[in-house]
Amino acid sequence: MDSDLKPHTLESVISVIENAHHIKRHVEFRYHFIAPFYDVFLARLTAGSRQRSLSRLPQQGA
Repeated sequence: MDSDLKPHTLESVISVIENAHHIKRHVEFRYHFIAPFYDVFLARLTAGSRQRSLSRLPQQGA
């Protein structure tokens, strides 16, 4: 057996899985909490560019 490879106990595997689940929940919470504010912020910053881009599209019926 390699010196850096150690056998894993069931408890250590469960601990890693629980930690990964906790991190996933934390990221999901942060995303759902921050995303609406971020979207409003980006909408304000990009409104002019978006309007210019849309004005270049052919108008319906033209």
